[in-house]
Amino acid sequence: MTGALVPELVEVARRWAAAGFAVIPAATNGSKAPAVAWKQYQEERPSEGQLTAWFGGDAYDGLGLVCGAVSGQLEMFEAEGRAVADGTLEAFRLAMVDNGLEDLWDRLNAGYVELSPSGGMHWLYRVDGPACPNTRLARRPATAVELGNEPDEKVKVLLETRGEGGFVVVAPSGGRTHPRGKRWRVLLGRPDTIPVITIDERDALYAIAAMFDLMPVTVPEVPSGRGMLHGDGAHGNRPGDDFNARGSWDDILNGWTRARRFGGNCWTWVRPGKNPRDGISATTGRNDGDNLYVFSTSTEFEAEHPYSKFAAYTLLHYGGDYSAAASALRADGYGSPAPTPAQPADVVMDHEPVAIGNEVAEVHGGRTGHRPWQPVDLSHVLDGTWQAPEPTVGQRADGVGLFYPGKVHTAASESEGGKTWFALGGCLTEMDRGNSAVYLDFEDDEGAIVNRLLDMGAKPNQIRDHFTYLRPDAALGSGINRDDLAAVLADSRPTIVILDGVTEALALHGLDANKNNEVARFGQMLPSWIARRGPAVVSLDHVVKNGENRGRYAIGAVHKLNGIDGAAYVLENRHPFGVGVRGVSYLKLSKDRPGQLRRYAVTSAGRLHWFADLVVDATGNTGDELLIEVLAPSPTEDEFRPTVIMAEIMALVTEKGALPKRLIRKGVRGRHTTIDAALDVLVLDGYLTKTTPHSKLKDWAEQ
Repeated sequence: MTGALVPELVEVARRWAAAGFAVIPAATNGSKAPAVAWKQYQEERPSEGQLTAWFGGDAYDGLGLVCGAVSGQLEMFEAEGRAVADGTLEAFRLAMVDNGLEDLWDRLNAGYVELSPSGGMHWLYRVDGPACPNTRLARRPATAVELGNEPDEKVKVLLETRGEGGFVVVAPSGGRTHPRGKRWRVLLGRPDTIPVITIDERDALYAIAAMFDLMPVTVPEVPSGRGMLHGDGAHGNRPGDDFNARGSWDDILNGWTRARRFGGNCWTWVRPGKNPRDGISATTGRNDGDNLYVFSTSTEFEAEHPYSKFAAYTLLHYGGDYSAAASALRADGYGSPAPTPAQPADVVMDHEPVAIGNEVAEVHGGRTGHRPWQPVDLSHVLDGTWQAPEPTVGQRADGVGLFYPGKVHTAASESEGGKTWFALGGCLTEMDRGNSAVYLDFEDDEGAIVNRLLDMGAKPNQIRDHFTYLRPDAALGSGINRDDLAAVLADSRPTIVILDGVTEALALHGLDANKNNEVARFGQMLPSWIARRGPAVVSLDHVVKNGENRGRYAIGAVHKLNGIDGAAYVLENRHPFGVGVRGVSYLKLSKDRPGQLRRYAVTSAGRLHWFADLVVDATGNTGDELLIEVLAPSPTEDEFRPTVIMAEIMALVTEKGALPKRLIRKGVRGRHTTIDAALDVLVLDGYLTKTTPHSKLKDWAEQ
């Protein structure tokens, strides 16, 4: 068919170019490769003159597109002819529907679809972020018949893609472009109908396709014997087998980010150093085996090769030495018989497991993947690329953030002090930004919480799409409950997670709120475990009713404050909340570990800093909705400067001389909290000494 397609090829090439695609000729030797040196065309599209030179004669019978950034982040998803014939494509379609991706599949099929000469199908689409490299998503071993025909092709591809650095032949190519002269045909679409899909949608497409990979996992050959892969034969299984059954991918892939779940137990992952925005790097749980399948070529793993948990653990932590890995696993309790009490002196548990009811939870993310005594890489600090965390979650009325992403916070108050309103205000701020919130409620019920959101002006669809509510009534443990929570976090990707009722949560897990070690265990087991996945975690707690004994932290053990790596707030009610009234609570900052919030607070002589006023206006003056505001402090307000009490303190000290706080409280009328606030202001303003007993530094000058 030499020359038969020439006029059509010129026009087709121009239409592709006009739509923003890099078009180059396909080889005439049947290889389906580019006919020209094409590295430069991965960075710049050919000119009109170049297209005319290529396709203006009979030199070529086909053309193709350079995928990736040069063509607007073009990718091509392909189902090979064998996948169409054996039902894999239809099973893939059903899996897309079952996982809520029917709309994505419909858009791909309404965009641009081609039929290849082998009976396969091509879907072209653009991504709203970086295109991935060429990726083989699903393969299978060749059959005996196939090996007889093609002995060197031991693996057959079922589903794959072309992306950055890739090239795809398009219709109406044929003739010398194909080994048997067959043509590529357009089933639907034009260059200007190619759809654009999101990064998340592309990742979902990859993950569902990866579920159909049928390649077996390579089993390592390891000598039998004590500490090796094998057990004793008669009394139990091997450490590697046991680890495959009981090990956790979260522990193995330390530093990787678990992204999203598909098809029951199929998870997508992002390698260390890669932004999830740029796409996934691997999957686990595909087909019938819970194996790791890596797409990225920028990891220790061989791309497009399945790894069992034991194989992945061995590669990451023992450089591929299966004997050493098996020995460590046996010492760590995997395989049978159980390890003897006399273990080698250099085998140390990363941490002790925590008893939670009848279950055991690993408080440091697992015994095998966590290596807490390895040196920390300081290069990102020394080269100036490290940045201090910024409070970007939630918002005060003046735009100042309230919480740090990936950190644990607390908000504590007496009953009806406003902490739930404060937490829901943070949730609604994030929902208004298009982000998601998760609410773990150990005290209330869904009706009370959701109705508050509705009263605050949240729309039902907004709550349905961006707010996830859980009411746990069983301990988290390390089994299905933890998996369910991990799935919620991966699916919703919240920027804020609320734990309402810390004391109740501790009791649910059989832990004592008054014991520092048990509070620390709970902190690692739940709030810190969640925070490591990215969201700001805010725990709501109670303070003791006696203001004199309250201190800076919630009721119970002091570790409730010491274990916070974000900010800790205390709410002090000034005007009660209720129907038809305007309630106000002081929002005091009692701890700011990263140190970025305190500069926005009004400092005091005590250890609490006035950060904001929480206002809940239910008077109806602002419309049907409640008005929830977190206002910046206003030090000029008379309510904040209790000048009457300040004057009485100054008169007392002038008369009696230097006095400690205890005697000042006895000599002045009023609530101790108000007296203490007045004393703090007098110290800050230079009227009294900071050290006790407080001595007068200057005369009282305010009226």
